[in-house]
Amino acid sequence: VNEANRGNFFSLWNVFSPAAPVTRLSEMPKTRVCAKKLVVALPGGTNFIWKDCWRPNDCQESSLLQSFSRFFLSKYNRLEEDPKTALHVISGRMRILFCKRNVKPGAAISRVILNEDELLRVMKSTTDADVTEIDFAVIPYEEQLRLIRITDLFVGMHGAGMTHAMFMPEHSVVLELFPLDFWTQAAMR
Repeated sequence: VNEANRGNFFSLWNVFSPAAPVTRLSEMPKTRVCAKKLVVALPGGTNFIWKDCWRPNDCQESSLLQSFSRFFLSKYNRLEEDPKTALHVISGRMRILFCKRNVKPGAAISRVILNEDELLRVMKSTTDADVTEIDFAVIPYEEQLRLIRITDLFVGMHGAGMTHAMFMPEHSVVLELFPLDFWTQAAMR
């Protein structure tokens, strides 16, 4: 694991290593180390999950993503949600989860919604739905899973936060937004 801050997603590594602590290279002893089991995370497009994602496909179910999703949901005891506790069932209203991207000033991230406040205001004032704003970077992963599991419509800008879609209930829908100058065939499915 790299030297990045131990944020809310760091607990995910413990899913792979429940009996032993996750150790960064800088925390390893300076002597020779032999690992019996090793997990190496490949970044972005080099990750096996996204292999060939730019190629057209027939939009069928992915057994790899389903297995991955079930594995994590089971580790966080979120595999079987009680539909009676879902907000849309209790209130009779659709539950919309809006993924915010709080970008620090000067950051090199260009995928932001310039009129995000206006979009949220319109969504809240013109729909009979429960609209919740979320910044996944500031809440614990367990809470992120709880929220996504009771979501009917998930809206947000293309980016890592939208990968939470793999944990949504089967009936739900994703509305992923893209910048005008951004194009990928993988997104047109």
